[in-house]
This record gives sequence, C-alpha cells and structure tokens, in this order.
Amino acid sequence: MQGGLAEGAVLDIIELPIDAWCMQCAKTTVVKERFDACPDCGSYQVQITGGDELRVKEMEVD
Repeated sequence: MQGGLAEGAVLDIIELPIDAWCMQCAKTTVVKERFDACPDCGSYQVQITGGDELRVKEMEVD
C-alpha cells in the first residue's frame, strides 16, 4: 500500500509438505495438494495430518 502503513512490508510464505494418512492402504504419505489422491493406491480417502498449519514467526510494528 503505497503511502500507507504497510508500505515496504514483506510477506514470506514457507510452504511445507502436506503429510497425509490414507485410510484405504493404511499408509502415511505426502501429497502435493490438499485434495489429491493417495500416491500409493489412488484412493481419495486421505486425511491430512500435517502441513496445513499457519504460524506467524515474526512481526515488527512501529
């Protein structure tokens, strides 16, 4: 926002791998997108177990 409080602000997003549990083949795996199929068996019965967190690591305000 030019001329505003956020001028010069930087947003760094670090993407983590999406860990998932496949209910069909009972394996822990990594998927590329939230609604992808299990790469091992092709089932869409996949529960996300990690990688969808959001954490603000640092914020400076003047």
